Amino acid sequence: MADSIRQKILDAVDLRLKTITKANGYETDIGSHVFHWKASDFAHHDLPLVEYRDAACSVMEGGPVGFHTFGLTVDIELLTMAGASTPAEVRKAVADIHKAAGQDMQWGGLALNTEPLGDEMKIAQADKVIGGALIRIKILYRTRVFDPYNQ
Repeated sequence: MADSIRQKILDAVDLRLKTITKANGYETDIGSHVFHWKASDFAHHDLPLVEYRDAACSVMEGGPVGFHTFGLTVDIELLTMAGASTPAEVRKAVADIHKAAGQDMQWGGLALNTEPLGDEMKIAQADKVIGGALIRIKILYRTRVFDPYNQ
């Protein structure tokens, strides 16, 4: 069977995050290591990295008859390594993720719109300095009633 619209959107998110490199006009190379729901611990050689998760999906009210409209919340977490973990560098990576999400807010026609929901930054200084942030976006998309495979 074909992939659901939700899966197609997440595939597009994955591809978009992987474009975040200096060679593509971004401020960071945070897209060099992109993971979806990474199950194992992160290794130092994975940094910098981005992990994204489709954390929640809600049904929106008020859509057209015969369709369900969904609000897919995607959590995008980034981690940077020692030396690159100043607050200014983490802000650059956060800005890059927002810029990437805005490149095509309809994700190639799969979605109606994308909205930023906010972000949180952290800098940890245990044995190594690691900076990170959690960026949350909501992707609005529509499918036929109880048919997650067709729009």
